[in-house]
Amino acid sequence: MASHMTPHTISTRRVWKPEQESDYYENECGKFRICIIGKAGVGKSTLLSRVFGMDEAGAIRTGGGRHNIYDPIVDENRNSALIIHDSCGFEAGEEGNLEAVKGFVEYRSSKPSLSEQLHCIWYCISLVDPRQLHGAEKTFFTFLREKEIPLVFVLTKYDAFVREKVAQIVEDGDLENADSRDWEEGRRQAQEHITSLRSYLEGSMGYGVKVQEVSRARKDERLVRKLVVGTTAIVKPNLRIVWFRAQGVLAGQKRTACVKHFPERIIHELVVSMSLPFNVFRGEALRKFFELTFHHCKTVWNLPGQSLLFTKDEIQQMFLDASQSSIRRTSLAASLGPLGPLDSPRYVKVGIQVACDLILIFQQLFWATPRRQKLNRGDLRRELDLYKESRIRDALHALVEGMVGYGNSFSTNKLIEIIGKVVEDGCRILHGEMTSSRRGGNVGSLEEPPFAELPGSEGFKI
Repeated sequence: MASHMTPHTISTRRVWKPEQESDYYENECGKFRICIIGKAGVGKSTLLSRVFGMDEAGAIRTGGGRHNIYDPIVDENRNSALIIHDSCGFEAGEEGNLEAVKGFVEYRSSKPSLSEQLHCIWYCISLVDPRQLHGAEKTFFTFLREKEIPLVFVLTKYDAFVREKVAQIVEDGDLENADSRDWEEGRRQAQEHITSLRSYLEGSMGYGVKVQEVSRARKDERLVRKLVVGTTAIVKPNLRIVWFRAQGVLAGQKRTACVKHFPERIIHELVVSMSLPFNVFRGEALRKFFELTFHHCKTVWNLPGQSLLFTKDEIQQMFLDASQSSIRRTSLAASLGPLGPLDSPRYVKVGIQVACDLILIFQQLFWATPRRQKLNRGDLRRELDLYKESRIRDALHALVEGMVGYGNSFSTNKLIEIIGKVVEDGCRILHGEMTSSRRGGNVGSLEEPPFAELPGSEGFKI
């Protein structure tokens, strides 16, 4: 039992610093490669659904046949930023399976390309398994201690584990006889066991690992969010943007990444195009800025179903109309304006407004699309109409008008900073608009008010 576990010798694992491994994600790696290890029934499919939006029925195992850890599992339509390798756990006497997984880890570790290496391992342990750790697993932990692959121990079935503890407390094990004090004591005993198990696992592996319990119960959704945050903390910095794309739980991570990794060249090209006098292509430059920003947002937010839906040309026009109804008139005026640097702030403002609109529209779509569903055209049309008819767009545009002036409209860094400030303020407005618009039953897809997603929410910063 975990209460009798003692740590092994602590081995120091590498702590990755932000200045290390700083290659930009699109140049190096477009998909997050994760290996999930755990015995059958441990809850891996539930994890895939809740964290990544993956549907086991829609996923494709590239080997096409029997289970093989070497065969990647992909689901391009639901999550185009993810590659999964699945392995069974280890039982006593299963040295063959243990050696196969060790061989796979060695194989991936030897790959020269970052995109071919393993980016993270989730090792799933069921809390309700009578024997949570076997000798074979401890041998595997010794092997992993020498690797530099980020490792998260996921303790599954926390809700069932609490019920087990409560059943041991009440008479005859009948949960119907349990009162609030019994449930409180059951949770306390469960956490005591988890604390002991966490101490053992972290002591065995050294620094650079995380241990997080998760539950199938909706009321324990916070635990799934903590798993995402914990994984974020140990993923190598140059892979975090890819991880943000792959995870489907925290809008805050995607929103922050969308601003933090906003391609500077796009802003620079906008500023240069708007500043050239007698530039008849300024209108076209605004249109190009929209298209490049749309591609950036689409890449980062990675909504389920977008890989098919967003290939249609009219979809971009729907987004453009939702963000800037008068874009055609503005583009024409920009093309005819001869002043260049003198009136460029006017049109730079339009570009920044478009960028802020797109980030908030994608966040609205993320909040309104449950992870187990795919975005369809009807949902998209409804959400774009809701955004256009709400006060969000006017509020965002007013914020940009007040922040962008002649003094900062030529600075790429300042403009990206403004996008970040406007988006954070707009996020609060968006939350209020979404929750109020859905109280009347107009939209039923919003599963719960995303309070934990608001800027500055304690415990979920990146």
